[in-house]
Amino acid sequence: MEVTRLSGNVAEDRPAERQGGFLREALEAHRARFAAQPPQTKQDVDAEGRRLGALLSRAEPVWHASFLLPEIVAVGPNREPRSLPPDRRLQHVGRWMDRVRGRGLRATLRVYLLTLEQSPDRAVATAAKLIRHATAGWIVAHVGQVPGDAEEPSQGLAVPTLPEKAAPSNGDGHETPGPNGQGGHGSAPAVEAPRVFSVPEWEAFDAEGRLLVETPAQAESYLGLMQDSLAALRAAISLAPYMVADARYQAKRAGLLRQLAEQGRSLARYQTHEIVAVLQRRTSQGQLNRGLKVSLPYYDDQSLRLMLRTFDVIPAGRIMYVPALGMRAVQDEQAKVAQDTRLTSATRDHLLEELEMLVWAFRGPAANSAHA
Repeated sequence: MEVTRLSGNVAEDRPAERQGGFLREALEAHRARFAAQPPQTKQDVDAEGRRLGALLSRAEPVWHASFLLPEIVAVGPNREPRSLPPDRRLQHVGRWMDRVRGRGLRATLRVYLLTLEQSPDRAVATAAKLIRHATAGWIVAHVGQVPGDAEEPSQGLAVPTLPEKAAPSNGDGHETPGPNGQGGHGSAPAVEAPRVFSVPEWEAFDAEGRLLVETPAQAESYLGLMQDSLAALRAAISLAPYMVADARYQAKRAGLLRQLAEQGRSLARYQTHEIVAVLQRRTSQGQLNRGLKVSLPYYDDQSLRLMLRTFDVIPAGRIMYVPALGMRAVQDEQAKVAQDTRLTSATRDHLLEELEMLVWAFRGPAANSAHA
């Protein structure tokens, strides 16, 4: 029986392993195709990839773009040089109807390049593949840069030689489970970065939760920059799915997810401390007798942004406030959160921690000191 179970597990793992192998093979094939091009072609393709990658990395929507296919490309297994027809080199993507439909450049460029790759002219098809590869590669290489960085990211992640079964992080400091609960990335080959990727310039809180910038609004702007970087990585994978096998992509994605979660939770706790201070002040001044509704900020791992958990503590109206009402309402909310299957375990623990801070706020200074 045990032998049968083991062989079944191996069979279940094979589709994911094959898919990861296909992605890595596709990545290496595109890299080899680019490396075999003439020097001028590589330079021209790099320039177009850099320009298109910068457009796709913008936070604001981009609706149209133009790009130039290289003049000569090497095609086939023998890398035979072929010239592109002059009238096929200049390409325009994005029409006014795409803007009306809300289809930005991230959606239209992918479809446009895939259409070019189906061209019966092998030179045009190869040139489109080169542009797609260079654009996605530029995005992955430059995500996480801040103004003033060099052409390559300051973190300088090399592409290491990696063990096959190293498990990447899911951004919360835990391994991402693969088939049968084993470590792995599912369809993506596992990687291990030579060091954890992060952008120190976007850290608004230290390890103890102390604010390092002037205002909480600046901390929120740093969260926005990390969210934009993750959106750019998604755009690169949408354009070239095989880039999932790139070590830089996996390291940057895991690092940004981890940093975003840490900074997002720190910001939510900071804002919760402010809510606690307001509640304590209003309690001491007797200003909670007309009702109270709390909107508690928390960082959600699934939406990758701050959310609000709103609930009534005291119904609206002239109800005499007593601390027991506030504590009972928060404890009821804790029970709801503990049973909320829509939340990840990390988000649930984070939210329960903040609700416990509210419990202490409603206990009052005297009760808290006695409890301590």
